[in-house]
Amino acid sequence: MRTVYTLLFALIFSLSLFSQGNGYLGISMEIDSEEGVRISEVLENGAAFVYGLKQNDIILSVNNVTVNKSKDLKTQISKNNWGQTISLLFKRDGHINSKEVVLGSSANKVTYHVKRNKISAHTFTWSFDENTWINIENGATKWIKKKNENGVIQTYVIEFFRETPQAFSDLDDKLEIIESIEARNAGKRYFPRVTVFIKTYTEPLNSEVNKNLNAELIAFPNPSLGEFQFSLNMDESTTKNLSWQVFDVTGKKIIEGNLNEFSGVTTQKLDLTNQGAGVYLLRVINDKQVMTERLVVK
Repeated sequence: MRTVYTLLFALIFSLSLFSQGNGYLGISMEIDSEEGVRISEVLENGAAFVYGLKQNDIILSVNNVTVNKSKDLKTQISKNNWGQTISLLFKRDGHINSKEVVLGSSANKVTYHVKRNKISAHTFTWSFDENTWINIENGATKWIKKKNENGVIQTYVIEFFRETPQAFSDLDDKLEIIESIEARNAGKRYFPRVTVFIKTYTEPLNSEVNKNLNAELIAFPNPSLGEFQFSLNMDESTTKNLSWQVFDVTGKKIIEGNLNEFSGVTTQKLDLTNQGAGVYLLRVINDKQVMTERLVVK
């Protein structure tokens, strides 16, 4: 993943996790309001910020359903997934406005402080937040050490064909981060000793594919450093008004295109190398049918 620097996210009452969909609006709300739901703060990592909602806007309805309380608004948002479009009716400065908003993802973002200590020309020890250490020699992982909740350091020496113990189940995840940091710094004169690395772990994405639609959407390679291809295979009788879009976790549209000369099977290229590391959503739209695929940029 591309190296990014820490952003401070407000730890306040907000629309974040829901039991149904994983759509995320990204606001803090006043608990009570006579007219609707008044926005007390717009969070920078959410769809509300991307689509221009402001502090003190009063949300009156979602998809034509009136919302008078914060729990009503949360209920309506929770019916939708990342990448779905909702229609908001809201009041600003006494005037009624409407806006179409593509919801972002209620993703979890974890910040790691990663240190690379050079032991020799081909041996390095990587530290994650001073509680996980991984030793790599000549490109091979030798051991991982972890400090448990009691402060005791445990060691697992890597052995091929042996299942990794549960206590070290995050090994593959940490190795992906190391690989990403190395890839982003390859060829640079100075390799940073400390990297502040934010990784996005998205909530499970509920399928939006109509089960009666005979179609297959696959993106590859996935994850990648930003260059993808996606393959779409579907019945030619259903290939009308096809388009595709890519959104980031805030609901912002990154890129889009049309499939005007579609004959049932196609492969398209996607270039997200100018975007930051993280998770993106590919949507292919066929009239009212939607297919989705998650894209991971390292």
